[in-house]
Amino acid sequence: MDDMHDGMLSGFSGLFNGLTEAPSEADTVLRMQSGAQDLGFDKIMFAVIPQPKLNAAEVYMRSNYPAKWREHYDRQNLRAADPTVAFCFKATSPFIWAPESFKTPEQRALHEEACAHGLKSGVTLPIHGAGGEIGMLTCVRDQAAGPEFMRDLARQLGSLTLLRDIAFDSLRKYMDVAPPGQDVP
Repeated sequence: MDDMHDGMLSGFSGLFNGLTEAPSEADTVLRMQSGAQDLGFDKIMFAVIPQPKLNAAEVYMRSNYPAKWREHYDRQNLRAADPTVAFCFKATSPFIWAPESFKTPEQRALHEEACAHGLKSGVTLPIHGAGGEIGMLTCVRDQAAGPEFMRDLARQLGSLTLLRDIAFDSLRKYMDVAPPGQDVP
């Protein structure tokens, strides 16, 4: 039993190697992105409202989503139709990106546009911090949300949840001092 436990811990240590000891915010974000990539997700978006009373414009965000998508999303105020945003304010369980998860016509249009930018399937993991922070880690891939994606997600969900928690703890110290909305290099 001890060998199995040690093996599991070393696997987690290897996957998130040094995330908490990263020497800078940029390195922490790159290690978070690398962890998601090791789990099969090529795009991430980490966003947190660091204080309960701040508005959405003051969100701490780090992402490697396509720049054209981010510009379009912000310009069209797609946040208002985005079910992942509303979900994170009221839930702690994962939101799985699949066509049937986007219920209204506005949500379906948002999903179709995201797919056109290579954001086809994924999972959004809500963040609810001890200091009242609210946010999400979204991990996405350019693959349809079919049976293969669902099998991969079932295998990786625990590791993705751990990645979210370690990333949140590691990035919390940068949230009040960094300008919002920076992208991953």
